Amino acid sequence: MQSTFILSCLAFLALSHQAISMEARIIIAGADTVEAPVVKPATSRCRGCRCDQNVPQHVPSGHGAGKSINFNSGSVSSVLALYPDQSPHNIARKLFPTPSLLKRIKQRFTFAQDLFNREEPSAHRIQLAYQSGRWSTHEGSNVRPSELFLKMFSDVLLCLDRDRLSGFVSPSLIATCGVMPLTILGTISDIMRHYHECIVQAKHEVLVSTFYFGKSEAQRTFSRALVELSKRVEARQKKGKVIVKLIYNHRKWRQIYKNRINIKPDGPEWKRLGLPDTNDIPNLELEVINFHKGLLGTSHSKVLIVDRNIALLNSNNMQGRPNLEMMTHLEGPIVDSFYDMFLISWGNRMNPRLPLLTGRPSSQPRQYRFGPNNASLRNIHVVQYTQDTRATAPREAKTDVGVGVDRHRDGILNSAIATVSTDPEEERHGSWDQHSLNSRPEEPSRMRFPRVKKGMKDLTDALNVGTIRPVDANVPADHVTSDFKSQIIHEEHAEFPIVMVNRPPHGLPGNNDIWVPQNAAWIAGFKYAKKKVFIQTPNLNSYAAVRMCIDTARRGVSVILYLGLGFNDDRQFFQGGTNQQVVIEMYKTLKNFNCQHNLRVYWYIGKDQIRPIPHYIRSRNGHIKFMVIDDSVGIVGSGNHDTQSWFHSQETNVMIDSAQIVQDWMKGVISNQNTELYGRVDTDGIWRDAEGRTANYDDGPKRSKHQSLRALQELKNLCVS
Repeated sequence: MQSTFILSCLAFLALSHQAISMEARIIIAGADTVEAPVVKPATSRCRGCRCDQNVPQHVPSGHGAGKSINFNSGSVSSVLALYPDQSPHNIARKLFPTPSLLKRIKQRFTFAQDLFNREEPSAHRIQLAYQSGRWSTHEGSNVRPSELFLKMFSDVLLCLDRDRLSGFVSPSLIATCGVMPLTILGTISDIMRHYHECIVQAKHEVLVSTFYFGKSEAQRTFSRALVELSKRVEARQKKGKVIVKLIYNHRKWRQIYKNRINIKPDGPEWKRLGLPDTNDIPNLELEVINFHKGLLGTSHSKVLIVDRNIALLNSNNMQGRPNLEMMTHLEGPIVDSFYDMFLISWGNRMNPRLPLLTGRPSSQPRQYRFGPNNASLRNIHVVQYTQDTRATAPREAKTDVGVGVDRHRDGILNSAIATVSTDPEEERHGSWDQHSLNSRPEEPSRMRFPRVKKGMKDLTDALNVGTIRPVDANVPADHVTSDFKSQIIHEEHAEFPIVMVNRPPHGLPGNNDIWVPQNAAWIAGFKYAKKKVFIQTPNLNSYAAVRMCIDTARRGVSVILYLGLGFNDDRQFFQGGTNQQVVIEMYKTLKNFNCQHNLRVYWYIGKDQIRPIPHYIRSRNGHIKFMVIDDSVGIVGSGNHDTQSWFHSQETNVMIDSAQIVQDWMKGVISNQNTELYGRVDTDGIWRDAEGRTANYDDGPKRSKHQSLRALQELKNLCVS
């Protein structure tokens, strides 16, 4: 039995391109084509459904028909409103049938040149992109997105030629507009408090999608919100219940043939998730499904939609982790795009049906409210950690110098790793997760720490929430903390252009097809950037991301990467290398062209720390998924830059065209961590402090036998879960 399992695992690894060495991936960074088998998904039909009349006749294109989107065509949500007894999955495949295998193969090799090459899109393609978006809810509006945004969108549209559902949203809803009253750059607790505030105000329906749903303070906050909502519904003394739908991901063998599994109310899985007993939420209709497309098609989306009025898009799962996370609060027509995406994700028939399917969509003109005038933001209190002493920690200018030179690290240089007991509950409920590994950390050493002011102590306590190993602050006692603000309440602004850039789940191993809107948008950002590309992500090892980082740096554009030291290293062995390996190899490659100064890599460092803490210690992790191009276009959502997010997981992201919002984001990202101050690695890919000491981590691409066996054991855990 064991030998059969081992042979199966070896066959699995042989099929997967993810076992290719990092050196080979760097070599192919100059190639123009990629190779992968193309598998035609089965197409379902709607029995008795006349939704053919709603099929869009005009599809956006580059090489294709050369026509813009017809906004009179149907969407999954609009057709489901007409045929509520049908499943969203069947309607989606009826509206947007998958092209034939031969057509997909032909287009794949024809279009590959367009996504990777440096040719600027023609004026015709840019005009098509402009015509394919609904950039304002006001009739006669002449809102026109920036040229950079339209160039990137034109590349996204190429993907819809090959598969109109490649964006996991109806084509007529992919390009729209909206506003963003709030962004949160803080802990999971900060984000879940806003979840609670939005959920308890629901009048009709609450739709939630998350990757990992485990017993934690985040999960308890969600459950308390449902109980509170049920009480409020009863207090309103109105007929009807609020409908709640929850999607989460937990791999089961039977999901190879049945991707979506309904969870029985009050059953064993229901209780394992820690969901409230149905008797505690009598005024809610809660329906839960477990969605995973075997083997690797993880449902990694993290979204909350309330009353088809607001959408929260965040980077965190519902679990306890010491992460710096990001959440955006969106309103306007973009909410209809999220709504449509959720229906496609849900796939199954709605039981009960959603009351707002036939209700007033968010695309209608409306008066937006900001700050305390927005009902969802009235209880937001901007948390600001202050000190009595003035801030004296200087932000020294960065220079591209050689290895081991003291550039930007001062103060106390001792490690901030404290020895504490591990929370057994968090250990028991760990998930086999490409994005958030729950492995047993090594025992760190006990050390003395300097005394810090109360403001820093409060901040450290907040950052320690959800950690397995709390640590003390090790920054200088007079270090600035007043610029750490979890909540960014954006100033009042008009609607701005937004494109939803998702990827659908792909379960089969070995996929390296870049033809989805998420990947097209990322590649276009690299390709059309003229000054700077900024990325913060836990992992970066996708061959396409590595290639574009190198190509962009070689043509003189600054590439700035905020990565996690050691993030999920045992999982990245099967995906394309660890962050450390990737960074070392990228610098080696760029040195051959004397372009290493155009690449700046930083390890994530918490706001109360001066050194990177390796991920296996589980004390401070950066989990933001964020990209900015030329300080004007931003992409944010659930997608990492690892192989899993690029080629397998279902991801939800938005691309926005607002310099004002992007500026607010960049200010918050930089000020809410010490990554810029202390995290810069040298041009050999190794981080060192002022005394030349490394982060006490594996500084080279070599991998121990123990680590490899451990990674194989994790694969076994996946196969038997």
